[in-house]
Amino acid sequence: MIYAASPRKKVIGIAEFIQKELQWDGKLIFRIKNLKQMRNGPTLEDLRNDSILSKSEPIINELKGNLNPINKDAALRLLKLSKVSLDNSNVENIIEPEVVQNHEFSKVEKIAEPEISKNHELITYYEFITFHPSFSYEDFIEGLRPLNNDDGQISYKVDEGLFKRYSRFAFNALMAKAEIEKEWGQMENIPQLTVEEKEKAKKAAGEVSFYLVIDEINRGDISRIFGELITLLESDKRLTADNELIITLPYSKTKFAVSPNLYLIGTMNTADKSIALIDIALRRRFGFIEMMPDYSVLEEKLVNEDKDIKEVFDLSIQALKKVNENILKTYDRDHQIGHSYLLKLKDSKSRNDAIEDFRFIWYYEILPLMQEYFYDAPAKLKQVLGNEFIVVENRSFSFIDNLEGEEFIKTIQRVVNSEKRQNEIGD
Repeated sequence: MIYAASPRKKVIGIAEFIQKELQWDGKLIFRIKNLKQMRNGPTLEDLRNDSILSKSEPIINELKGNLNPINKDAALRLLKLSKVSLDNSNVENIIEPEVVQNHEFSKVEKIAEPEISKNHELITYYEFITFHPSFSYEDFIEGLRPLNNDDGQISYKVDEGLFKRYSRFAFNALMAKAEIEKEWGQMENIPQLTVEEKEKAKKAAGEVSFYLVIDEINRGDISRIFGELITLLESDKRLTADNELIITLPYSKTKFAVSPNLYLIGTMNTADKSIALIDIALRRRFGFIEMMPDYSVLEEKLVNEDKDIKEVFDLSIQALKKVNENILKTYDRDHQIGHSYLLKLKDSKSRNDAIEDFRFIWYYEILPLMQEYFYDAPAKLKQVLGNEFIVVENRSFSFIDNLEGEEFIKTIQRVVNSEKRQNEIGD
């Protein structure tokens, strides 16, 4: 059941539940189909006074959120009151209350409010994307897409990209939260707001935040991807801000602005591309938080009551620290090995499992990474790893054959306990 809050305060739609999907952060997304819009849906007062619906979970819980799970009887009653037809066989798929227990149902994926959007778009409060060298403005903002007509002719239509679409989602959710009856549809101008509406939107912005996470942000051509929109990311150029900036997009010729409740989070590995080479326009518009290897995370996660397993965990942390200390001395701070490599050890069930898991990480993840970092400086690589895992001959090197079991552990212990090396750093 889809309920519109104040000022409408009535049911505006019903849909069939088809799938639930657990996300990485523990929240649950629900997929729906056969969305039925209710022009004359029952009001909140009607729901409270109805003998069947008043006993349903959403009414008892005072309709928390916009998507509300109802059982079969309540669904049939709601359809009858609203004079909307739905095949009874499909009513079995109406979301049952127990499937959302202990999960934030209404805050994960829902219809753009304050009413069902024209295109029945489902939205989430966060979106994830990865930049790459071929990513473009047409992918991110909007661009032309070819279409084959029935007569075999090719035509072109304007297709919105992820950022434009997500900007609309954020705006529509903000309007719903601020109880402003305006909606930004596809290929439409962003609605104009009155001074009073802008003030209401400002106050509500902090309560309905949307996050666009851009992984590997430094691997994309920022000027090419953002184009003229790079200026709109500044806080004082956002919608409702003092220097609010609304632009006309080149393809659709529609008005566009960035909602104040939309946040962009970029992640990057400075070992891949120096931070000094990052587009200056991007650097000016983002704050930077450095995330260096955090051994306290490993100390918190790699715990086990079995002392034999814990011994392997502790040794792996010490080995990572030692390698990173040597990288700092011979290379730079950006190329240190991250703590996430060792997190998978926490699933080890025995000492042998822990040793084998650590050995796999060491030989097939950490050492190849070291080989990539020091491919033209074997002497430096030897400074980092010592004589235990590498043989250097002239300007080339090779890794010693894989060690196994306790022999591997003893070798790692020698690396950890090795004294500061005084060898002259090679080329």
